[in-house]
Amino acid sequence: MSSIELERRYSKELISSGILPHLRGYKYLIAAFLYVSERKYRDYGVLNIYKAVASDYKVTPVSVERCIRHAISKTDIAMRNGEYIASVAEKVRLAG
Repeated sequence: MSSIELERRYSKELISSGILPHLRGYKYLIAAFLYVSERKYRDYGVLNIYKAVASDYKVTPVSVERCIRHAISKTDIAMRNGEYIASVAEKVRLAG
């Protein structure tokens, strides 16, 4: 599956769960999902994902974590950031 198709599926999943594109955490979540789907950071932990996304967007890992946490808080889902990233990435992978 191409990265464009993956991004479209992740976007659809985020919007359906209540995370809208105007939130900064939205774009950081898409980037995190793509890292996980490429298996680059699947076993390295969420902190490394934050660092990679922060590097891409020229922000701090703390900012990435905070924006993702804020975006997830807009949903009815009670998960930590890493759990949410893993569950959505797995859901899209299995549906793929």
